[in-house]
Amino acid sequence: MAIFGPWFETIVDSPEFFAPEAYQAKVKKPLEFAASALRVANAETRMTPQLLRYLGRMGEPLFLAQPPTGYPDVSSSWISPDMLLTRMNFAADLVGNRLDGARVPPNALRDTQALVRLIAPDSLSPVTRQALAEADEKEAPALLLAAPEFQRR
Repeated sequence: MAIFGPWFETIVDSPEFFAPEAYQAKVKKPLEFAASALRVANAETRMTPQLLRYLGRMGEPLFLAQPPTGYPDVSSSWISPDMLLTRMNFAADLVGNRLDGARVPPNALRDTQALVRLIAPDSLSPVTRQALAEADEKEAPALLLAAPEFQRR
């Protein structure tokens, strides 16, 4: 007896399910982005007004979704020049320990190659690799957290 019905096989067997363009095609929601950045940075975290403001500026203020279904689950809701700039600023503030409520240990982000393996083991684009090669050691962690590869899920 099958656990799933025939619809499951139809979905999994469809060519779109494993299509390369579908892999990591969704963009992280702001809360997912912030949580994953804090986790990768091994930051000691507590909720503060600054963290809440960042989430609001990225488009996902906590507990303020109007529809009963919550915030949208499509990338277009989270991608605009302003929202991407806010994500970059969040990454820079986090890495630079300028984010009230998050403290990154001094040695947590020193090994750029270990961070690359953690964030995107096999999927850094040539453009991101080039940008990393041109960045100094202090800028590299923020650049990786702001990179397109880290924005996707």
